[in-house]
Amino acid sequence: MTRDGGPTYRYLGRDAPTATWSTLGDRGLLDEDGYLWVIDREDDLIVSGSVTVYPIEVERMLERHPLVRSAVAFGVADAELGSRIHAMVDVAEAALTPDDLQLWLSSRLDHEKLPRVIEIVHDPLRDDAGKVRRSLLSRERAASPSVARTARN
Repeated sequence: MTRDGGPTYRYLGRDAPTATWSTLGDRGLLDEDGYLWVIDREDDLIVSGSVTVYPIEVERMLERHPLVRSAVAFGVADAELGSRIHAMVDVAEAALTPDDLQLWLSSRLDHEKLPRVIEIVHDPLRDDAGKVRRSLLSRERAASPSVARTARN
């Protein structure tokens, strides 16, 4: 807040916020000790069919695999489901396939939260600040069906 009580930031093309407290779209929960845990961003949530999926759930499970360096999950527009879950996975070993990861995930995530597509990459997925632009990745995948990937039936 500024000295006059106004916000210290503004969004281009939007009216200034009027509340004394605001959020930038983060989703979180308070634990029994009163600590706030930020879980994900509101605009990154994936609604696939009637199921709401937090991308971090999928990412954390993929990153438990010993050959996965990092993972990013996001929704891609789908005519039937609203969004389909797409995961990009940076792997340490070229022999690891999307089918291997799909099989590994199938016993660890609910069926509705399994990615429809797993895309293997061998480069960092996040920038130097640890950020990723899921909306950009989603638009690129929706516009370019020729991106190498394996889909789950």
